[in-house]
Amino acid sequence: MEPANFPTEPSRPNRPLVVGIGGALGGGLGVGLILLLHYFYPVLGKLEDIYGASGIPVLAIIPRYHTDFGKDHRLLVLHESDSFIAEQYRVLYTKIHDLRQENTHKIFAITSALQNEGKTVTALNLAVVMARDFGKRTLVLEGDFRRPSIPLYLKVDLEEGLVDILSSKSGLQPTMVPVANTLVPFADDNLAVLPAVRRTQSSTSHLSSPRMRDLFDVLREQYDFILIDSPPILPLSDMNIFEEVVDGIVMIVRAESTTRDTVQKALDTLGTDKVLG
Repeated sequence: MEPANFPTEPSRPNRPLVVGIGGALGGGLGVGLILLLHYFYPVLGKLEDIYGASGIPVLAIIPRYHTDFGKDHRLLVLHESDSFIAEQYRVLYTKIHDLRQENTHKIFAITSALQNEGKTVTALNLAVVMARDFGKRTLVLEGDFRRPSIPLYLKVDLEEGLVDILSSKSGLQPTMVPVANTLVPFADDNLAVLPAVRRTQSSTSHLSSPRMRDLFDVLREQYDFILIDSPPILPLSDMNIFEEVVDGIVMIVRAESTTRDTVQKALDTLGTDKVLG
């Protein structure tokens, strides 16, 4: 009889086996979850996804920039005019300029399928590029009466705006009175902004009024380009009113956020051939 030999290592748990099985299960679960999310929530993240979802051209790809611009409402093209992002806004302008059929096509709606996709920032940055870099007389008109946000970028306190013009009973004259009292010169001598200022829930009645059409007739004579920061397409009916008076529509899609079905539903809701891209 000899004394027992003590083991030199524990019999269990088998740590390499546990780590291997855990890694395989974790990796498989992660990949499976990604595939499930991609299947049930197919966001648009690549250029090819846009073509596959809508069939309309992509005018420009604006990279995201992780700064505090969104917090203090500054525009990147004003502070970094030589950046790659600013160059992409110039590309966007040239595409719009090439796609418009004639010089009478001046009014363009900047919209998106849903809120918070970047339409206001895009409209303002694009307008600065048009006015400053290409010398175009440009007006940004705020058409989102339910959630006006342009005054945040102007850094001014306004008592009256577009809503007041449409609510007034005085006539519109070719001299742009009372429109001139509400215009805000912004960033360049060629650029002016007509914000909504006041929030209103009766936006449909204002937008569809004859006074709105008269206003567009007056502004057409004063500017080379009019960019409308339009309401989102799906939650509201306001965009359907704008499509009747604009010459073209540019749709903003937030990469890795907006789904393919959302974009397609928005395009079906518009039901128009005015979408430039």
